[in-house]
This record gives sequence, structure tokens and C-alpha cells, in this order.
Amino acid sequence: MDNTVTIAAIAAFASLLVAIVSLITAIISNRNNARTLLSIEKLKNEFAQSGRNLDIIDSETKTSLACLKSSLESIQQLRDEIQFLAIMSEDSLQASDYKRIRDTANLIAQHYETNHPVLSSVEMSSLHKAKNLALGVKAEVEVILRKKESFKRIDLESFQRLDEIEAELSLIQRILWDCRAERLLNLGSPN
Repeated sequence: MDNTVTIAAIAAFASLLVAIVSLITAIISNRNNARTLLSIEKLKNEFAQSGRNLDIIDSETKTSLACLKSSLESIQQLRDEIQFLAIMSEDSLQASDYKRIRDTANLIAQHYETNHPVLSSVEMSSLHKAKNLALGVKAEVEVILRKKESFKRIDLESFQRLDEIEAELSLIQRILWDCRAERLLNLGSPN
């Protein structure tokens, strides 16, 4: 019986050892599963956050591109009005011409005021300069109209200043156009 008890004890000890190894393996496996689930949950949250960030960036990019487009259109409209004044005859200049220029200049100022937070520093400073030039155009046209009413003649110095402003607006327009084109190109490039 001695052998049977020894064999039974060895079998019991082996079973106990297998049970302990199985228990340790199960504990390690559960920990690994918990870590894996935690990692998966973190990745899900990171992907969700990345998606929200991309949506915000996409929205800001769309907004800034729309701002640049409308600003460029307003600057072009003001340039067209200045060129229209340059080809008009002395007798045909009316207060309604000033109103059109004033409205267009105010539109450029409004674009700057509402859109400058979403623009880059170069875009913002260029649009700010365009706003100041637009206000200068308003002042010059007002001087032209006053002198026409008072002296019954057109002030050529003011027209020369309008030509200079129109040239400066053209340069600003090119800068803003380049900025807009660069933004559009960056949309298509992989990061």
C-alpha cells in the first residue's frame, strides 16, 4: 500500500500543481484581456477625439476659405468702382457713385471685423491694410465730391491718390489670393 499512497500523493500534488498553473494562467489571461480592453477603449476615444478635431479643422478651413473669397470679391468690387470713377467725366460724377464706393468700403471693413479671428497673421494684416485703404477711398471720394460741389471742378490729386490706392489694393488682392491658393493646396496634400 505504500506505493499506492505515494502514487496517490504524487498524483494529488501534480493535480494541485496543474490547478495552480491553470489559476495563474487564467489570472494573467484576465489581466491581459483587461489591459487589451482598456487599450481598445483608449484608442476608440483617441479616434473619436481625432475625428472631432478634424471636423473642427475642416470647419475652420471652410470658414476661412469663404472669408478669403468674399474679401477678395469685395476688394475687386472696390477696385472696379475706383476704375469706374477714373473713366467718368467731371460732369457725370454723382453722390450715388460715392454711395456705391462707401458701401463697398464698408463691406471690406465688415469682412475684416467679422473674419479676422479665422485668418492667418498674413491674411489678417493684408485684409486690415485693405480695410484702411478702403476707408481712405471713402475719404478721397468725399473730398472729390465736396470740391466738385464747391468749385465745380474735379480734384486731380484725389484721383491720383485713388489710382495709388487701387494699385495697393491690387497687391493686397494678390497676397490674399496666394494665401487662399496655398490653403486649397494644403487641403489636398497628405500630412
